[in-house]
Order: sequence, then structure tokens, then C-alpha cells
Amino acid sequence: MKDIFIAGHGILELGAPYNLPAWVEVSYYADAGQILLGANAIAALDSSGKLGSRQTSVGKEDRTVPNYTIEPFTDQEICRVLAGKRKGVKLYIAGYSAPDDPEIGDLKAKGPIAFNFALRQLRKDHPGEDLHVHLLHCRVENLDRHPRDELNPLRTVSFGTEPMEEIDKTARKKKALPEFAPDDQRRIPKRRRKVQKMADTYTSGDPHSALQHLIMSPEAEASQLMSLGARGDLLWDAVTPKGWEEYKASGAKYFADVLKDSSVLYSVTLWEAAQNVQYRNAFYSYLNGPAEGITPEIRAAADLYFYIAPIVARWSITDEEIEEVSRFVEDHIPPPPLPSETLSAWQGLCYLKEYLKVGNFDGMAAIGYEEVTAENAAEAAISLPSEMLSTANEMLTDLYSWSGLQQAWERFPEDVSNALIR
Repeated sequence: MKDIFIAGHGILELGAPYNLPAWVEVSYYADAGQILLGANAIAALDSSGKLGSRQTSVGKEDRTVPNYTIEPFTDQEICRVLAGKRKGVKLYIAGYSAPDDPEIGDLKAKGPIAFNFALRQLRKDHPGEDLHVHLLHCRVENLDRHPRDELNPLRTVSFGTEPMEEIDKTARKKKALPEFAPDDQRRIPKRRRKVQKMADTYTSGDPHSALQHLIMSPEAEASQLMSLGARGDLLWDAVTPKGWEEYKASGAKYFADVLKDSSVLYSVTLWEAAQNVQYRNAFYSYLNGPAEGITPEIRAAADLYFYIAPIVARWSITDEEIEEVSRFVEDHIPPPPLPSETLSAWQGLCYLKEYLKVGNFDGMAAIGYEEVTAENAAEAAISLPSEMLSTANEMLTDLYSWSGLQQAWERFPEDVSNALIR
């Protein structure tokens, strides 16, 4: 059975059910009569539907099902959905087509389209195949047909097979998402906490750290966070001044002390700057703003340097941080410039960490850790974090010297000083 995803804004067609063909299964990611949160739609797409849905109708069993009109997304919504799409997944977006991308289908309708008509197009595109259609849209009535304030539908907080909690009954369209319990481990509450942390960091005068939550996240998760209220455009604008005048205006908000006495920059190291909110924001805004000759590789090096430095400074690292560093190193385009031996050392330690969890001693031997045995595995696990931190420290040295980051940092004080006296 082939998986097909359809994204758009869904409106329930009252009194217009239809017979679901036997060759179709349909999965919904919002509960009946409720709004689908964008973050959950992206999560369903990112997981290829493997983490479950709120309801599935099977054509061979559920013959009569409600019909929905699927309306087009905005350009911003289209970008967010595309960010959650995995390679190999067939996706249709209402009102959107991409003729050069075989993985993006075309519903042949520039405006709204009823789902039963969308199925006809799917049949033409996939003749003779059984289809599992994942509907990434809301399941509410047309709100425009009702007097103002008559309808205030719930938003489906739970994702996949997660249970509904009592607090979800307050998650209505015309209200902010509720304050979930700190121990609520469902997908949306966990991401809401991350979004709130980003907002708090931004408003406390550290836009770079807030932006870094997006930079270090997988593209699909960053898209989910932005769907829950993280204004990535505001964060990015705060650290990408177009010229020196804009740089000074941004500095008045986020690094006023640096502009007050830029001479101090001549005696500060990049390591020290990474631990200081104003120095860090001043340099990051410089790299992504008025600085000349800054390559994408230098910016990638700075992103990773500023993420790793506080970890090394406190000399402790979490599983989440290990995962984010590994993902950034492996998947970032362009990749941060690091020598192959440093990358191999880090990757080897990451493999060792996973093999130690399951006691895979053959795997450990295959990657050069044949000295780790059942007798000393516990000792190896205890020493592993220090080894990873030592390798992370080597990454800092390499990022500084291999990437052009050092030259940019050395030019930084003079460029800022010259700009201030213009």
C-alpha cells in the first residue's frame, strides 16, 4: 500500500458524505470537528505517518465517510510543510505544484478541491495501486458560514496515539495554547516549552541564542517550532543587519556595551566571546551582516563554535546536545570545515555510545574499540562523556583555525571601531 500525503486547510462538508473506495485507507491527524495544529501536521509528514494517527478509515470497512474541501496553503505554510517532508515521500499540497519534483503531486486545482475529487486525481496518478492517504488538514465546519463567535473549535493537541488530557479541553481556536504541566511529555507540550524558552531568551536580549534553537534543530523540528509561535523571521532579522547603520541600531538593543567601548574587543578571545552574550551577538551580527568576504563555511563554523563552546566550558554534555552536534556536522549544508580525523573521532565516540547501550561488543571492535569488553564496559561508559568533551574541544580549535573564522575574528574589532567613527 502506497503512502500519500495531502496538505491544505480542511473544511467539513455538512450533509455530503461519500463512499470511500475499497482501494483507499484515510488517516486523520486531527480529531473530528477539531483544528489540526501545524506542528502536528509537520510531525506526521516528518515521520512518514509511522507514529500513528488520530483516526483511520478503511475503504473495505468504512464505506461512508465525511467529505472535506481542501483549500490552498499560503506560501509560508507551503514552505513549512516542505521542510517536514522526507525524501521518498509523495506529497500533494492544495493549490501547489512543482513540475520538476516527482515527489510533489499535482491535484490539478489552483483553488479549493473536495477530497472525493482529489481521490480521482490520485487514482489517475497511481492506477491499480492501493493507497493510504494521510490528510494533513483541519476537520472543522466552515467558520465563515456561522455568525461571529458561534464556533470556537478545539485544537487537537495530542499527536498520533497520544492520550487526550483534561487540559486539552481549553485549547480552543480563539485562545492561546494552555499552560501544560511541566511533566507533560507529549509532542506539543514539549515543543511549547522549547518555544517559550526561545521567546524568553530573545526578550532577555539574546536573539542569537534564541535563533540557535532553530539553527541546531532538524529542519522539520524547526518548522514545527515556528508553527507554534517561534517567529524565526524576527530572530533572523535581529542578527542580520544589512549595513553598518543597521548594525549600530541592532547593537543599541543587544550589545550596547560593545558599541560603547569597542576597544575592549582587541583583548577578547573568541572563546571568551562565546561565553558573553553581548560579544557573541555582536560578532554573530557582524558575520551575518556588514562583514565582507564571509563565506557560508565561516558562518557554519561560527554556528557550531558558539554551540559547542558553552558545553566545553561547563564540561558536561547531554544526549540531546550530542545528537544536535552530530546532526549539524553530518547534515548541515555547507558542512562545517573540520579535518577528517576530528570528524572520525567524534563519529566513533557516538557509535561507541550507542553500542555501549546495547552491549554490542562486536560493533565496538569493528570501530576500533576492541579493548572494551563486558568486564570493563561500565568503566568505559563512565569515561565516555569526558572523551566526547575532549573531542568537542578539539573541534573548537579546528573550527577556529581551519575555516577562516580566526581571520574574521581578528578583523572584527577594527571593522567595528572604524564603523563607529564614521
